[in-house]
Amino acid sequence: MEQVYKERKRFGRFYYRFPNGEAGTDVFDRISDFWSSLLRSIDASPVENLVLVSHGLLMRIFCMVYFHWTVEEFEQVWNPSNCEVWALEKGRGRGSYNLAGRWRPSPSGGSFREIRFGAKKNQPLWNHMKFRRGPRVFVVPSADEALDDPMLAELPGNRRQRVLDEEAGEEEVETQE
Repeated sequence: MEQVYKERKRFGRFYYRFPNGEAGTDVFDRISDFWSSLLRSIDASPVENLVLVSHGLLMRIFCMVYFHWTVEEFEQVWNPSNCEVWALEKGRGRGSYNLAGRWRPSPSGGSFREIRFGAKKNQPLWNHMKFRRGPRVFVVPSADEALDDPMLAELPGNRRQRVLDEEAGEEEVETQE
């Protein structure tokens, strides 16, 4: 199993296919189809509330599909805890929802908490990841050092950092389950 996790680390959590299993890309395709069907169903028969029950990976990929997260953003979002509730609030317009956060019930009613994000689960989710936007536009930096920001160092897709770590002789460590 250790070899499987090393291989997954190399390919990334989204792209890696476990032996006899599926990759995040497969789930992404199914969720995209599901979301289209769900929208048609809601349009035909509007409802006030809708509850989806799923496991953590599916919750994250659903958000990835709906909010247009990149693979790098998706891989920085941690899986929900067992029985954790993520809430989307109705926004303006047809099919518009905003990611309110993790619902934390309490005797006085409850509150929303930040989705766990970043290498140590303690960074706030980037604001643009909470709202549905149109197609993403990417800007390619003109200077190599533009990618040296410490916030980007933990991204699994940061191949430059991986090469620098390997040259320094640092061993890769699995930090997220």
